[in-house]
Amino acid sequence: MDEEALARELAATYSAESKERLEALTRLLLDLEQSRLTVPVATQIELIYREVHSVKGAARAVGVITTEAAAHVFEDQLAVSRGATSVSPATVAAWFESLDRLRATIAGDGGDATADADVHADPEIASIGPPTAGSVRITTQRLDGLMEDLGSLIVAEQARDEVLTGLSKLSRDLTMAARVDHHAGSVAAPQRERIDFHERLQVSVRALAGLRIETHRHIQALDDDVRGLRMMPIRPLFLSFERMVRDVALQAGKQVILDVTGEETELDRAIVGDLQDPLMHLLRNAIDHGVETPEQRAAAGKPASATVQLAATAKGSQVVITLQDDGPGIDHAGIARRAVQLRLLSPEDAERASAAELNELLFKSGFSTKDAVSEISGRGLGLAIVRQGIDRLRGSVLVDGAASGHGTRFTITVPLTLATTRCFLLAAGSVTYAIPIRSITRIVAVERAAVRSVEGRPAIEIDGRAAGFFHLAAVLGRCEVEGADRLPTFVFESPSGLVAVAGDQIRGELDLVVKAFPPFFPPTPNLAGAATLGSGEVVLVVDPGELVRSALLAKGEIPGVRLGARTVVAARPRVLVADDSLTTRTLERSILQSAGYDVTVVPDGLEAWSVLQAQGSDLLVSDIEMPGIDGIELTERIRGDAKLKSLPVVLVSALAAPEERLRGLEAGADAYIVKGDFRQTDLLVTVERLVGAQLDAWSATL
Repeated sequence: MDEEALARELAATYSAESKERLEALTRLLLDLEQSRLTVPVATQIELIYREVHSVKGAARAVGVITTEAAAHVFEDQLAVSRGATSVSPATVAAWFESLDRLRATIAGDGGDATADADVHADPEIASIGPPTAGSVRITTQRLDGLMEDLGSLIVAEQARDEVLTGLSKLSRDLTMAARVDHHAGSVAAPQRERIDFHERLQVSVRALAGLRIETHRHIQALDDDVRGLRMMPIRPLFLSFERMVRDVALQAGKQVILDVTGEETELDRAIVGDLQDPLMHLLRNAIDHGVETPEQRAAAGKPASATVQLAATAKGSQVVITLQDDGPGIDHAGIARRAVQLRLLSPEDAERASAAELNELLFKSGFSTKDAVSEISGRGLGLAIVRQGIDRLRGSVLVDGAASGHGTRFTITVPLTLATTRCFLLAAGSVTYAIPIRSITRIVAVERAAVRSVEGRPAIEIDGRAAGFFHLAAVLGRCEVEGADRLPTFVFESPSGLVAVAGDQIRGELDLVVKAFPPFFPPTPNLAGAATLGSGEVVLVVDPGELVRSALLAKGEIPGVRLGARTVVAARPRVLVADDSLTTRTLERSILQSAGYDVTVVPDGLEAWSVLQAQGSDLLVSDIEMPGIDGIELTERIRGDAKLKSLPVVLVSALAAPEERLRGLEAGADAYIVKGDFRQTDLLVTVERLVGAQLDAWSATL
């Protein structure tokens, strides 16, 4: 390695180490100041001294004199208290000042003490260049996994090429045989050749089907591994707020302890970086608005030190971050008075406003309950910035709190990654929209008889709770919509209530790459961006959080939906689902019912056979491995029954081997879906293809 390359590597190593040491020093000093020690005071001081000494040694190694000198001064300060059993607040404050001077010198000499790269010790890091804002540190174990995935795909591609070569040869043989047939007088020979060709073709088709499954599995594994490279714990972000909370609290004359949990929760690196500003504003808001001074807390019978809890939890494809203080809660009466002063609400509207509507005012730009502007807050921009930042991440932020002494809680929900978003495609009016699945609580099919009027607006009942009922085209287009007697409906939940948003037809579900609208685009409320389908069609992507807020706060501004405008009603195609797994039965029933089918579910093959004998059906969806009569035997019985032999059968099984698929098809199944590769779209497309005419008749009524 030449001297220039060695210098670059040393500089990168010094930058990473110095940031790590500064983070450790911050935590050690905070623990000492807030008396949350797990070791004696003398031991804590010794740990601080060792960290400073390590910074000094690293600076000396790379020849940074200014940082070495600052660390030496810090060492001298600490040396006076080495072995002490207690230390005064003034002394700790002086050490914080020395830490700030050390941080400034490191930032000035190229150590970049503010970089947010993931620099925590990680064994067996593959050397891929110095860590920069555009690089990712990867373990050799992960790199080996990626290479294995790539190798598997290469092998699968080679196998596919062999099959395609065989198919090409078969095509040439068929062409040659056709020419020979034209001149041959014998019938037996061409017949034998056709049988041979057919068998060879079946072998190739089965091989391609197996390769498709294997390739899909390897691509999915590679996709998971590549996504994993973008993931990082939220811990560095959470811990970076500890010092800020301490300094802002001192400035406000308050005592605040930051309690962090769930810091090992992983998120996309880009999202972690973009969460810094919103969380910083929320923390400053909690200190300035949320918690009381020590005197006020003492009068209320509370500890002098307030606690702000910052937590992260992974929930499916989302991460939920909560920030809660133990202050008095939200003063809704004060918000209403301030809204009247700022002419955001009339006195009458302020009197009638709900807690949800008043909470929403907190996110308006320029709204603040404080009359005076301080260095901490008062300009009314903090929560507006929070909302804008979270919206850019395709997430949502909600506030919940009452004047009951139990504090205020902000809940931020963001996707795990921004790479792709799983969406339902919902046709509403003449437009198809994409709705992120992560935000949907459930899917129901709403009939005209289920819609009631609550406070003058359409609503439906969900588990004993009223949910405002809207048509997506009405929310987005502000126009009255005529709907069918039965509409697929997505239910969204928020602390302010339930919202049910209907469309005309669910077109399926896809993983989409969502692109934000360009800067010159006009304002697009309720929409997060656009995505291009495989067919080239462009669909608009709904912002679920904004959609729910629009529906809840719009009052009478959203036109209604007239259900049952058409009177011609055809019988819905009947589908029988047989599966011994309650979860699978429930999932398949929900998917099929939402698409407009009349669904009956049974737990085993014997009961399925009884239902078919007694009632019949338009299609059967069955598992294979069931007690009593399994799916294979059930299919064979159907094919041997004069009345049922033409019934379409779809087998949905965990058995993925090509021979298992062949066994199902040979038994007479019309389609075979592997549970490991299950997609709602696959099931709906297959059922629609097999039911055919019956579905067209039913769809004509929607």
